[in-house]
Amino acid sequence: MRALLVLPYAKWTLLTGVALLALSVVMPVDASETRVVPREVYPEPFEMERGDDALMGVTQVQLAFLGVLSELVFLQTAVAEPLLRSDSPEQADSVIRTELTTEPQTETASRTLSTDSAGHGLVAVRLLHGAEEVERVTRPLPSRGLSFAEVQELVQEATAAFVPHLVPVERPLAEAEIVQRSRREEVEQILSLEDRLDSRFLLTLWATEIRALRYKEDPGQGPYSDETEIVLSPFPVVAELIYFRSRSFGLLARMSVDFNSSTPFYEWRRDTSQDAQMVSAWDQTDNMILLPGVGLHYRSLGRVGIDLSFIYSLGTARVTARKDVSQYEWFEQQEKPEDFLAEGESIWFLYQMLSFQPGITVALTDRWALRAATSFSFDPRALADSTPYSDAAGLAFRYLQLGLARRF
Repeated sequence: MRALLVLPYAKWTLLTGVALLALSVVMPVDASETRVVPREVYPEPFEMERGDDALMGVTQVQLAFLGVLSELVFLQTAVAEPLLRSDSPEQADSVIRTELTTEPQTETASRTLSTDSAGHGLVAVRLLHGAEEVERVTRPLPSRGLSFAEVQELVQEATAAFVPHLVPVERPLAEAEIVQRSRREEVEQILSLEDRLDSRFLLTLWATEIRALRYKEDPGQGPYSDETEIVLSPFPVVAELIYFRSRSFGLLARMSVDFNSSTPFYEWRRDTSQDAQMVSAWDQTDNMILLPGVGLHYRSLGRVGIDLSFIYSLGTARVTARKDVSQYEWFEQQEKPEDFLAEGESIWFLYQMLSFQPGITVALTDRWALRAATSFSFDPRALADSTPYSDAAGLAFRYLQLGLARRF
């Protein structure tokens, strides 16, 4: 019975709400009307050049604390009082600024936290409305720097001091709507771009690369000297397919085909023009390397995205000697048939690589992208006891590869 009595009132309340909504749409908005909105605040990053003398002896950890102090105060204050982050101090209603100073306290509203030892002046967290300082919280900076607990105390004290001054402000209704609409459109554009780039598959054809290789120059300098050769080549050609199981992480499969004469499988050859002296076998073998591989891939979405891949490749290599070449300094030291190749002779063997590949992806369109990567690769057998890693440094390749990618 009570529910039946309430129904007529609910009906009239609903009709009244609909009528008021219709009037708000039909009636023009008075430009003089205002709306209360959260205050826009700019947490200004700490500039290290301010008070460089005061930072002598302060550790990097302490500098990191100072660098994020304004941000920490802003975040803590935004919990107590709704705030909007401004992109620049010129557009902000208020600015939170961190400074180092040796000046005594002014007569403006301020608070000083006690400490036992001071050696680097004062850390000041200031709140400004325009050019006017309305509040300041300071703490002496000890010679050891501020501890984490002291940073927490400073943030809490600054929050308590700043909140009363960061109340919402009134803006003309039209201006408030423009600000809200522009921020909403900016967020929508960012989200829309990421959604458009969030494809399930990414197919990349890698081609041109710059490779740096170390090789032997003189037997007297040890297995590998400091000589470095920069090689520009269209190889290896790599076809790579990534299947993304989530927005950022995927499974990678690739096939690499490489033709080169620079990979130092054989280091020495006999120079018959100089009494059979052993010289570098650089560029004296023709190498064909076929490497299928699998791995894990991480990406960040955006107009310019960050990539990171871990790849294991296992395949085969074919080496053909242009001259008599050896893996040892003297031909008489051969222990296995593959230690020596005569001119024109070829050999096939198993080849594997571990690769760590960071890079970037530049979105040309929603579907096409240009990729660049640096790859640090080595044969795991170079870590065996028979081949010390320090002696096998020339087996570590450093690539700069370029590729064209297609999302689908």
